[in-house]
Amino acid sequence: VIQRARIMRARPRFDKWELDFTIDFDDEIIGKDKVNEILTYAGQRIGIGDYRPLFGRFIVTKFQ
Repeated sequence: VIQRARIMRARPRFDKWELDFTIDFDDEIIGKDKVNEILTYAGQRIGIGDYRPLFGRFIVTKFQ
């Protein structure tokens, strides 16, 4: 159900998934360690996608 309307919604479930991405940031404003800390926190507490944080949470496994 979307909002209060009676519209059915289906969500796929991916038990194992992976994402590679690049973040550009100004290291004079925020350091690399802080960016890693923010991503780690977001993965543990917030997640990405629909129906979060119950689903969509992630673990940062590599940070360069």
